[in-house]
Amino acid sequence: MDNMNLMPTKVSGMTHPAIADIYLKSNFGQTREDVLVIETNNNSGEDIDPYILDLILDLNDLKKEAQRKVGKFDRIDIR
Repeated sequence: MDNMNLMPTKVSGMTHPAIADIYLKSNFGQTREDVLVIETNNNSGEDIDPYILDLILDLNDLKKEAQRKVGKFDRIDIR
C-alpha cells in the first residue's frame, strides 16, 4: 500500500462562499472508498447558513469540477 494514498489531497482552484476547504481522502474499511470532503465556513452562529443552501444547489456543478481536477470519487462529505 502506498503511503501517499493515506494523505488527503487538497483540491485547488475551487471557490464558493460556503467552502472553507475541499480535499480528497481515502477511507479504508472493508473496501477502499475515495471521499471528497467539503468543509464549510459556517461561522454565522445560525442553525441554517444561507450559503449552505447555495452550496447544496451548486453541489452537482462542484462535483463535476472536482471530478475534472482529481478524478472519480465514491461520495461527498459536507462538514
